[in-house]
Amino acid sequence: MLQTEWTSKKKYLVGPVFFNTLNTAFCKVIAVKKPSLVSVVIVTDARIKKINEQAGAGSYVTDVLSFAFGEDMVVDSTVGATEHVGEIVINYQQAGRQAKKYGHSIRTECALLYVHGLLHIFGYDHQNSVQKKHMESLEQKIVTTTYLHRV
Repeated sequence: MLQTEWTSKKKYLVGPVFFNTLNTAFCKVIAVKKPSLVSVVIVTDARIKKINEQAGAGSYVTDVLSFAFGEDMVVDSTVGATEHVGEIVINYQQAGRQAKKYGHSIRTECALLYVHGLLHIFGYDHQNSVQKKHMESLEQKIVTTTYLHRV
């Protein structure tokens, strides 16, 4: 079971129900056996640039950042208390630009970014072309399960 913690007071086209629907699809594809909680934060270009810089990645705008809490997150650990496994920061402005570029909705783009962040939190990476192709395949599989897709 995977749950989303949502603290935003501002209205977006995405929110807790949207992310929890993606969590259900994610758990069907990725074996998440330990009750887990992930925080999601929606930010602007300026805020993500600052967070990125503070994280040591550089002072530039990006679409999504993910932070895993715990060095060796084990996906198939025993069932117990809900563990706060990480945080995903989505740049809503960049998501809008990318949605326009790819010809789909901002909801679809936010779904792809959220799932991308989840995959990182659960140990997936894209350091080489094989890993990148595998992650993209998982992203598409999870997002299309919710009837959203990149056109």
